[in-house]
Amino acid sequence: PVVLFFTGGGAPCEVYVRLLREMGRSWRVLVVEREGYGRSIRGDDTGEEGTSSSRGKQIMARDSAEELSALLRVMGVKGPYVLVAHSYGAIVAREFLDVQGVHLDKVVGLALIEPASELLYQTHKPVIPPPAFDAVLKGVDVDKVTRLREESGMTDAEWDDAIRGIEKTAPGAALEECRASGRILADKHQLTRHVMSPWPVAVLRCNWAVELQKLFDAGVEAGNGSDEERKQVREFLWAWRAFDDEVRAGLDMAEGGVTRRYTYFEECGHDVPSRRPDVVIQEVGWVM
Repeated sequence: PVVLFFTGGGAPCEVYVRLLREMGRSWRVLVVEREGYGRSIRGDDTGEEGTSSSRGKQIMARDSAEELSALLRVMGVKGPYVLVAHSYGAIVAREFLDVQGVHLDKVVGLALIEPASELLYQTHKPVIPPPAFDAVLKGVDVDKVTRLREESGMTDAEWDDAIRGIEKTAPGAALEECRASGRILADKHQLTRHVMSPWPVAVLRCNWAVELQKLFDAGVEAGNGSDEERKQVREFLWAWRAFDDEVRAGLDMAEGGVTRRYTYFEECGHDVPSRRPDVVIQEVGWVM
């Protein structure tokens, strides 16, 4: 099978360099760099109309899924596919599933890593984390608190490539309509209709709230944020934990006898693909 890897929102392939390298040792991997991400240009950047959008138009998950489907046809990559998706990439992956239709011969299974869900963006508004978080984090050495640079295991060159990739991707990522795409996916009632029932599905959840709490505590210790801003961040952290618990409790592990796997890995947060690619690979291997 061919692994189709869907990156998270605003995250080009350079962010996942270690994970992609390790997956490539065992499987054929194609990275889905959406329109405007990394080296993937907007369709009209070459002076021609894109297949789904033109400059300045918001990009829906469905657009990205349709473009990927068309690209795979042109490339002659017929699958079957294992869909591996991180964060917002899970919304795009599930739209891709919808575009493909329910064909057992095209899909082997799904591994959803810290996935965004239909209601995530509706539950947490206006952005994740909330604007008040920026005020609380003012002057805080985020890398010192999170130790992401150290724990990523990247070389200096790889880290620099990732930073440049993120900066280059930012304009394109800003055009993605995450909230509207989540709402559209919700209206399709994939879970109610058991759209994923034919395949094994692995879901990996981590402990992002703890990492956010550490950052919040560092900001408070530095004297940052007004009482109201701190209150807003505390409410967000509470809501995030509650939402995560609801998602975990609501996942039916054995519906219809179909194999499901839910793994809670509390040792790191949302950036688990960068910190612990081995944990992600375990989930992909299980789907295989």
